[in-house]
Amino acid sequence: MDEAISDFSDALYLAPKSAILLSSRAASYHARGQLLKALADYTQSTSIDPALVPAWYNRGVLHKDLGELEKAVVDYGKAILFDPENINALINRALVCTALGQYEPAISNMNLVVSVDPSYAKTYLIRASVHAKLGMAAQYLANLNHAVSLGMDRAAAELNIGSIATSP
Repeated sequence: MDEAISDFSDALYLAPKSAILLSSRAASYHARGQLLKALADYTQSTSIDPALVPAWYNRGVLHKDLGELEKAVVDYGKAILFDPENINALINRALVCTALGQYEPAISNMNLVVSVDPSYAKTYLIRASVHAKLGMAAQYLANLNHAVSLGMDRAAAELNIGSIATSP
């Protein structure tokens, strides 16, 4: 990974305003645990190219890793603004909203995922988890059953819901 950082740094010497190179180096920093350097590169990348979806998405992941959940929601929102069907950004934003106790936005994000890909079982598990937190037993069961109807093992689905409830 140090070699990748070095290679991206060399390339940035030749093209210092390359948002893609900055975002790529940021991902390498992030993978190495150099979070503040990653954050600086993602931030510079998005200032050069405000529509660079991977930079916004990955900066959201970084903010989540730093425990800055509100900032993660904002960054995932930027990724979604430029790519409204970005399932990963929608799901991650829903998970962070759930961790923040913002259950209605979490459900809204999962509803958007269903509109993009109604066959994605994880969506229904996340919605089931949120409905469980809200004490909405009928909706919880409906979503759990739908995930099972899409081929998920019921025990695995229930275990997955438990893990969703504990981490964004």
